[in-house]
Amino acid sequence: MDKHKVATPSKKVIPTLIDLPIEKKNEIIYCTRREKKQFNLIQEPLKKCILEWCENTSSHGFSNMVRTDSWIIRIVWLILVLLFIGYCIFSVVTIILAYFKYEVVVSYKIVSDSPSPFPAITICNLNPFDFGTDEYTGTYLENVLINNSINPSVKLSTNDTAILKVDEIRSIIKAHATADKNLTSDDLKKKGFTIDTMLISCFYNNEECSLEKFHWFRDNDFGNCYTFNDLFDDNNQRIDSLKTSKSGPENGLKMEIFVGVSGIQDVFSIKTGIKVVIHERGVRPILKYDGIEVSTGVAANIVVSRTNFSKQPLPFSSCRKDPENLLSTDSKYHKYTLSISRYYQKLCYEICLQYEQIVPNCQCADPSIPIVDSNLTICSNAKSLNCVKEQRDSFDSSKNIDEVCGRFCPDSCDQMIYSTSISQSSYPTDYYSSILVNQNSLVDKFNPANEFTPLTEQVTVKKKRTYINEPYPILSPTTTSLQSNNRLMTIFFNQSNGVQSSESTTKPPLSKEKPGKSDVQMSVLMISTFYNDLQYTLIEESPAMTLEALFGLIGGQLGLFMGASFLSFMEILEMVINIARAYINNKNSK
Repeated sequence: MDKHKVATPSKKVIPTLIDLPIEKKNEIIYCTRREKKQFNLIQEPLKKCILEWCENTSSHGFSNMVRTDSWIIRIVWLILVLLFIGYCIFSVVTIILAYFKYEVVVSYKIVSDSPSPFPAITICNLNPFDFGTDEYTGTYLENVLINNSINPSVKLSTNDTAILKVDEIRSIIKAHATADKNLTSDDLKKKGFTIDTMLISCFYNNEECSLEKFHWFRDNDFGNCYTFNDLFDDNNQRIDSLKTSKSGPENGLKMEIFVGVSGIQDVFSIKTGIKVVIHERGVRPILKYDGIEVSTGVAANIVVSRTNFSKQPLPFSSCRKDPENLLSTDSKYHKYTLSISRYYQKLCYEICLQYEQIVPNCQCADPSIPIVDSNLTICSNAKSLNCVKEQRDSFDSSKNIDEVCGRFCPDSCDQMIYSTSISQSSYPTDYYSSILVNQNSLVDKFNPANEFTPLTEQVTVKKKRTYINEPYPILSPTTTSLQSNNRLMTIFFNQSNGVQSSESTTKPPLSKEKPGKSDVQMSVLMISTFYNDLQYTLIEESPAMTLEALFGLIGGQLGLFMGASFLSFMEILEMVINIARAYINNKNSK
C-alpha cells in the first residue's frame, strides 16, 4: 500500500540580516548610515538655533537654564519656567475672555446747553368728539350705537357698572370712526376739537404763538391731537427747532385751553381735561401710555428735565446707532414705524404686536394702534374689540414683548428722554374769571353752533317743570348758566312739537350768553411747560476694556511672569526663520 503524505501549512520565514547575501547586507547598512547622517544634518542646525535663541532671548528663564553647568540648577529653572508659563497662559486667556464679554462702564456727566432746543409738546382733548362744531357728529355717533344694538341713552340694570357701560360706548364710537373708510381726514378733524377751538391764548418765550406752530394728527383714543414744535409742518416740510436761552415758567410754552362746554360737548365722556406729552421732535407718541393728564380748573406747571442716553452698539449691545437709516435686513415693522414717525421702539413694538398677535387671532386690527396699512380691516364692533382686549391681556400675561418683537424692533443707541414733574394750582380765580368771560373769543367758544343730546327720556319726564333757574340734569351743576337754560328750553320746545331730541339743534342768533364763573372753571385750564434748568444729564457707555488695554494687560502678564515683551516673540520668529534657512541650505548641499 502506498503511503500518502499529509501537507501541512508552512510558516512564512522572514529572512534576517545574517541570512541575506553580502551584497544585500552592505546595501542596507549603507542606506541606514546615510539616513542617520541625513538626520544628523537636520538635527544639528535645529539644536544650534534653539541653543542660540535660549542664550540670547530677553526671557531670562530660558537663558539661565542653558548657561548653567549644574543639572540641579537647570532642573530648577526648567520647573520655574514651566510653572510661570502655565500661569501666564491662564492669565492671558482670562484677559482675552473678559475682553470678548464686551462689558461696558457707565459714566454720568452734567452738560450745560444754552440755548437749548425745546422739546415737542403734544396736546389732545380727553374728549375725542366735539358735538358743537359739526352738526352731524352727534347723529353719526348715535347711529353707530344703534347699529350695534346699543341704546345711546345709558340705562343701568341692577348689576351694571356705570364706567364699564360708558367705556363700551366710547370704545365702539371711537373705533367705528377710525374704521370708517368713507370719512376723510378733514371729516375726522371736524368731528373732534380743533386747535382754534381749544386755544384761548398761547405764548412761547413771552411771545404770542400762532396756530401754524401746531401740527395735526389723529389718534383713535383722543381724536384730534396737535404737536407744538414738531419736526415737520402740515405740508410735510422740515422745520428748525425752537430754542430757549432761559429756564422758568416765563420762558417756555404757556397755553390757556378750552376743552368744551360741560353738559353740551362732553356727551359719551367720563373725564374732562387735556392729555399732554413731552417728547422728541418727529416722534409720534403712544398716547395711551405716554404723557400726563391735566384736569380743568387748574393751572399746571410742567417742569421738564432731560437725560441723554448714549449706548455702545454691536458687539456691546443690540442697539442701533442709526435706526432711521433703513437696511435691506430691517423688518417690515421697522419700515412701518418710519413711515409715520421717526424711529421709536415703543411704536415699533405696538405695530409688531398688531401683526404678530392681534390680526392673526381676531382677523382685524386694534384701532388704538396707528394703522399703517389701509387694507387692514379695523375692529369696530363689541365682539371684535373684546377679542382685541383678550389678546392683549393674554399676551401681557404669557409673553415678553422683547422676546417676540425685539428681533424686529432694535433699540436705539442714542435717546433723549424727557422727564416731567407737575405742580398745580386753582385756576382761574374769581377775579380773573370775571375778566376772562369778557374775551370775545371765549364767549364764542361757550356758545357752540350746535347742540346734541342722545335719545333720552329725561326731558320728557320733566318737561312740565320750570327750568328758568335750573340747569339740564345731565349738564353742568350750576344755577347761573343762562346758556344751559337756553339749550334746555330749545330741546323742550322741539320735543313738544314732535322733534326728536337726538337731532343737532342750531342756536338762535341772539342766544349768545356770557358763561358763569363756574362754567369757566369746568371748561378751561392752563398749562405752562418749561425747563427747570438748561443742563442735561449725559449717561454714556464706554467699553470696559479697549483693544489697547487688552494688549497692555497681556504685555504686563508676560513681563511679570516671563520677563518677556512682545518683541520677545519676534525672537521666536527669528529662530524659526533660521531653522528653516539651515534646513534648506543642508538640503541643497546634498
